[in-house]
Amino acid sequence: MPTLSISIFHPEEGNRWHWALDLEHEHTSPRSHTMYEVTSTTSSFSENTITTTSSSSPANDHDLVHHRSIVLASINEVDLPTFRDVVAAARVDNETSHWNCQDYVLEILEALEEECVVGFDEDFDGGEEEDGGGGYWRAKREAMRFYGLMV
Repeated sequence: MPTLSISIFHPEEGNRWHWALDLEHEHTSPRSHTMYEVTSTTSSFSENTITTTSSSSPANDHDLVHHRSIVLASINEVDLPTFRDVVAAARVDNETSHWNCQDYVLEILEALEEECVVGFDEDFDGGEEEDGGGGYWRAKREAMRFYGLMV
């Protein structure tokens, strides 16, 4: 099954972590990744999709310095069309001040939650197992440590 992660990068400028969604297709040969993000010019954001067909994540080939990736969930193959529809429907918000790449990723995740593509089979409190596992909700909470200004 494809794996969905949040890739977090040091910003090129400014003081907010840069976020992107990374969908890894692990059963393709060679392995492929598709990264979904918004990038900014001086005054506006635009959608950007990066696809690689190498053994490494596009995070390693990105212009920004990769900080970490947080694995969120596996995506069922039957849910890939819904996943792609949700990403295609995501809108860039150049009207709201302080809207950024982090909000773009979170809005997509919320839509995927509503469509039961992620987070549907776990308790909202994290679905934590006795062995310390956690799943989607725990991973999302981990990512939220990198939301907002860098401290």
